[in-house]
Amino acid sequence: MSAVSPSSPITLSARQFEVLVREAEALFNAARLDDAEALYELAAQSAAPDSTVLLRLATIMLATGRLDRAQQLLAQMRRDFPLDQWTPMLEGDLAMARLDPGRAVSLYREALERMPGQ
Repeated sequence: MSAVSPSSPITLSARQFEVLVREAEALFNAARLDDAEALYELAAQSAAPDSTVLLRLATIMLATGRLDRAQQLLAQMRRDFPLDQWTPMLEGDLAMARLDPGRAVSLYREALERMPGQ
């Protein structure tokens, strides 16, 4: 079981998972974070770790001030998707939220190194 949710895993087909995440993305993009969070959490319970789901949940946690939860999700991203380019960017945002600009700068630099052509 992933660190995303303490709830029991649920079973969804690949198609159901895809539809769920697409709906969560639409809600996220419409700034309906509470609704998006519920769907992302459901998706997180139903499948192996998914980078989009984890990153969106971490973004929502940052936006809503749940910094410890954001840190847990980003730690899971580091474990499960160690080369993801967006993880250090969000970790930088987390460091800024925790008033640690030195760490934030280091993480932002790491993110830029992972983004060719930026």
